[in-house]
Amino acid sequence: MSDKEDEFPLNRWGAPIGDGLIHLQDLEFDFEDYFSRFPDNMSDDEKRDFSARVYGMFCRDFYKSGGDPAALKSWVVGYIADKIHQALGGVPWNDLMGLPWDEPKPMFTPKGQRAFDIYAGVKNENRDDPTANVTDLIAKQASLHHVSFETARSDFYAMKRAIEWKQGMPEKFLNRSDDS
Repeated sequence: MSDKEDEFPLNRWGAPIGDGLIHLQDLEFDFEDYFSRFPDNMSDDEKRDFSARVYGMFCRDFYKSGGDPAALKSWVVGYIADKIHQALGGVPWNDLMGLPWDEPKPMFTPKGQRAFDIYAGVKNENRDDPTANVTDLIAKQASLHHVSFETARSDFYAMKRAIEWKQGMPEKFLNRSDDS
């Protein structure tokens, strides 16, 4: 089979026709159906496409109208304006756009991840040897994570309070979500 036979024709937006794949740049997509099903009647993969579908609907309506901003849906313009306003406030553009191929933002900050890793390390070793001294286990984790004993102890007990005692996760341990 030649390379020519493997190619699919492109629609006017540059998206291949008939290849069975989803192309976010395809402005012939049924945006109205997508948004009428959001979020209850779709898969997690479809939900991840939300921002890209808003941008696609914006482009479709703008191009279809010949550049008439009155043709744009107000909620779409509001969504994009909100994202731009957040970017002007200093939030990195990549964190705002939420496109499906972006790596998900981790739940924990680096400090929070370190605290969780120290907590998990102590708990796992204590589970394997219930007679082990917790202070010694914290000291071992401090060495493994290249932090002082005091830092490791503080991290361990902050996570213990949050997880076991359900006192809430320290704010400094959590990354802000896109929706906040």
